Amino acid sequence: QAGVLAKNFEDATWGLKKTASKPEGGDAPLYLGSDLSTKLKLLGVDVASFGSTTDFWFARQFDDDKAKQLGLSSTIQMDPFSGLYRKLIFNNDLKLLGGLLVGNAEDYYSLLNLSKQDNLGKKVPGDLFLGGSGEGDSEDLSDDSVVCLCQKVTKKQIVDAVKDEECVTIADLKRCTTAGNGCGGCVLSTGFVPKILKTTLESLGKKAFVGISPFFPFTRAELFEIIRVKQLKTYDDVVQECARAGKIPDLQAALVGDEVCKPVVASILASLWSEVPVADGLRELQDTNDFVMANMQRSGQYSVIPRVSGGEVTPQELILMGTVAMKYNLWTKVTGAQRIGLFGASIWQLPDIWEDFVTGQSSFKGEKVQVKVETQGMESGQAYGKALRAVKSCVGTSWCRFGQQDAVTMAVKLEERYKGFRA
Repeated sequence: QAGVLAKNFEDATWGLKKTASKPEGGDAPLYLGSDLSTKLKLLGVDVASFGSTTDFWFARQFDDDKAKQLGLSSTIQMDPFSGLYRKLIFNNDLKLLGGLLVGNAEDYYSLLNLSKQDNLGKKVPGDLFLGGSGEGDSEDLSDDSVVCLCQKVTKKQIVDAVKDEECVTIADLKRCTTAGNGCGGCVLSTGFVPKILKTTLESLGKKAFVGISPFFPFTRAELFEIIRVKQLKTYDDVVQECARAGKIPDLQAALVGDEVCKPVVASILASLWSEVPVADGLRELQDTNDFVMANMQRSGQYSVIPRVSGGEVTPQELILMGTVAMKYNLWTKVTGAQRIGLFGASIWQLPDIWEDFVTGQSSFKGEKVQVKVETQGMESGQAYGKALRAVKSCVGTSWCRFGQQDAVTMAVKLEERYKGFRA
């Protein structure tokens, strides 16, 4: 969270300097304190406090009685219906000393930077109310204003990176200045870094980058139309026609680990052409789950979910799933999609597990249980795919005395018709 990470970085940096060998004739660095300004989300509620100095907290400038003794003034904005509370503290020169924000902290970075200035500039205290005319403007910041609290990156460093290093995206700025590599708050739409990037590019006669990722200078809608019109069928075709060739060193190597554009391109290709997702030219767009027909879990193991169309399952299929679960020591659970999930499979077990399911043959012999089953096979329920996975149903007129329609038959027909339909 913003502020906590920045303080940790400051403390760690000072600690490293303190333990490093002392320069000849010099003194070990002194710890001068950290900025205690912090933005958090507690139980889903934004809360934040910020101060121009540590006196805001240690001298309790935020306390009404102390503020009165110190000759300070404050503005308070409250909305009990939305849970909003904002208190901003000012001195007699209208310098913003700090504030407390509850319920909405979107302008936290703007207010924090303003508290580091000597005055409010062209603003008045009333402008700083939420919904007022005091929205953060990057042009109001001085060159030495810190716009990334975690990495202590200033506005001037961002501007210089755009002008001298030809940075045109947030990813470029992260690489050149390290801004945004901490909590990431400064590179959100409410932070100053995107605003500084946009205004600096415009001052140079350039347009801000609006592509789906640093590698593709097109929006999703634009990319969809290009792929459709040019009949691009594989990922390599899309890269050759649409990627920023010549703008990124070693583009192919950079695309290997890209987690933004690949899902978008995969979705577009699936929507337009409906090809097998692991076919040549498409397989590099899929993750591990598509290759092994199972969902990777937090343990690194996998869950296997056979198809149970419409939630309808035969006794023989139940026995088959139970046998496989006992044979491979898997944990079982009825899922929210009216199917049975088998959890805890190691990746080397998956081929044997699916062989048992597809052939419909499995056996297990234990101390108290011995079973051998031969039935019709079961296919993958595609619980891992960006596709139609399952259709749920009630028992309908098949059994329910209040049923109005044959829900089970409809669910089975829908699932069998559209199963695996990717989007």
